[in-house]
Amino acid sequence: MPKPQKRVVERLEGLQWGMSRPDVTHLYIGPTGLIAHDFDAQLAKTSIGPELAALEHQREQVKSAFLRSYIEFGSTPTGYDATALRDEYTYNNHESLMFVEREGKRRYLFFFNDRLWKVYDEVPLLSADGAATAFGDIAQRLGDALSVTFRAPTKHAAATTSNASKGAPANVWQPATLESSDAETHVRLIDRSAERVVAIVFEDAGTVSKLAALRSTKPVDMMALDPAVQAVTQVQLSDPNAARKSSPPQKPPATPHPKASQKPTGTKTTPPKP
Repeated sequence: MPKPQKRVVERLEGLQWGMSRPDVTHLYIGPTGLIAHDFDAQLAKTSIGPELAALEHQREQVKSAFLRSYIEFGSTPTGYDATALRDEYTYNNHESLMFVEREGKRRYLFFFNDRLWKVYDEVPLLSADGAATAFGDIAQRLGDALSVTFRAPTKHAAATTSNASKGAPANVWQPATLESSDAETHVRLIDRSAERVVAIVFEDAGTVSKLAALRSTKPVDMMALDPAVQAVTQVQLSDPNAARKSSPPQKPPATPHPKASQKPTGTKTTPPKP
């Protein structure tokens, strides 16, 4: 009998869609959490002394950095607008994120109303020996590992794009994207080889299906004309000189030439009769 396949979300180290932000935070920084686990093996073989203290300090720094990473996408623009993540969130829709650095990889955790709905992993394209890994090879290997087949993206991407409306310049070059999904999780693979990374994006399929409704506050077009200015420019102003300006200029009356009133030389004049 074949072994049942794992759900994609089961490969996210204990993360579950809809987890509260406090629960996600505890999963990472708790006493037996993921960050502590990263240091357990090295701490176990390190003798008591300065080296052990340095490792423990490093572990606590990673935890603190994770706590400080929280940012809410309210009404104030953020530095993320100038990054590759600019299409992954919107403003004024109760969205937020945190990120964590572990083992040379960065993971972004996205929340709606403090509930986890997306995991965005940045994975280096260079292998341990420094050799570059092709995007296609990663797609094949990841597809095998997740038991999914990647394909060209659907119109879902249009639901997340908002570059121009955020005031950021629109991309001239769009990275290659592949996608797949199971009943619970939508997966996108984004080629960011220009930055020597590939992005693996896991999203709650239920949230993806209703993104338009969840993002009820639409982005503001920073290049749009202010409504007050637009209203003024549309008013028909009364110009007292309008009629004069619209009619063609009148020609001045012709002035007779001075010589036209003189009698021709040598002309005989008939005297009046008595």
